[in-house]
Amino acid sequence: MMPAGYGLRSEAASQILNKAEPLFISRSEAFKFAVGDTITLPCEVASPGTYVLAWKRGIAILTAGSVKVTPDPRVRLVNGYSLQIRDAVPQDAGDYICQIAMLDPREITHSVEILGK
Repeated sequence: MMPAGYGLRSEAASQILNKAEPLFISRSEAFKFAVGDTITLPCEVASPGTYVLAWKRGIAILTAGSVKVTPDPRVRLVNGYSLQIRDAVPQDAGDYICQIAMLDPREITHSVEILGK
């Protein structure tokens, strides 16, 4: 005999499993920008649901959801979750990660190269 409430739990579990999981529309890319350019890095996600999208660079979190975490005034989110950095400087070169915060996080990585003028 099954424990009381067993059918309800399995029904709820199957509803959770059938829920659309978020998927990246954007793909990892390599970008080249000149000093002084405005950098825009895409992070488009299908079915984000209630999952939080975060931008990271190394161990630094730049944004979490729609909240800007970095104190850098040149950084902001545009068009949803695309990361924009104004007035590019050589120190902006490196890898930027857009991550979907899940039990098993999913992410794309954009590589940025800054070219001298």
